[in-house]
Amino acid sequence: MNLLKFFIVSIIIVFIVSCTDTKKEIRREINSGIKENSNSRFKEAIVHYQAAIDMDSQNAEAYLNMGNSYFNLRNFDKSMECANKAIELNNTYGVAYKLRAELYKKIFKNNTKACENYLMAEKYGVKNLQDYTKHCR
Repeated sequence: MNLLKFFIVSIIIVFIVSCTDTKKEIRREINSGIKENSNSRFKEAIVHYQAAIDMDSQNAEAYLNMGNSYFNLRNFDKSMECANKAIELNNTYGVAYKLRAELYKKIFKNNTKACENYLMAEKYGVKNLQDYTKHCR
């Protein structure tokens, strides 16, 4: 019986450690992507965000950051896909609504959709959007 308990505890420990390592690796990939993005190496940043998504397909932060990189590469359709996915994964992710609002306003010229998204961004904590939302109410 003691051998069985030891075996079960060992499996649980291995599982916990591997989950922790995966979370750390995801964080490293996202941070590396942010660094590449801040140095205007947008394609390299996307590689890091995709690596994070490959490890955790439910990571809204990775999708949002990848959307920002695609925006900077002027690939606006991919940027919108990423913003939509980030919101699908976390419907209270204010910054993702802001990205989507920027795309609707500046790229797709849809002020109604832009207002809807600016208001959602503001609702979920994005500050200093008064210049955008004052015409939306």
